[in-house]
Amino acid sequence: MTDKQNSPGTDDPVADLQPLTFLRKDDNGTAAIYQARIDNGDAVYTLTVTTASPGQDQQQAEQLAAFLAAMQAKFALTTLTSGAGTPGGQKSETFNVDLGTLIEPDLVEVRTGTASSVSP
Repeated sequence: MTDKQNSPGTDDPVADLQPLTFLRKDDNGTAAIYQARIDNGDAVYTLTVTTASPGQDQQQAEQLAAFLAAMQAKFALTTLTSGAGTPGGQKSETFNVDLGTLIEPDLVEVRTGTASSVSP
């Protein structure tokens, strides 16, 4: 028998997931935006969730809180390749909160080597 260790590499992408703490950034009554900050030493990331605002509906607010509390993530800084960082997919300007939930990861700061960058 072979004993496979739990490693953070690509062989086991769900190893060592971190629970996230989301803070409400905005809620205009239509859309609610929550953001978690993840600092793994070599880089800082954010995970932003945009969804329909629960408004005054306590049950929806509790469901949203449970959804956010259940989220876990792990980010790994890899070598940038050609085309990396190019915006793609759905843009938040066109996102309709009535149709779903938008989850956007972002690299905020890099601390490895001599590279250091901060996104706006």
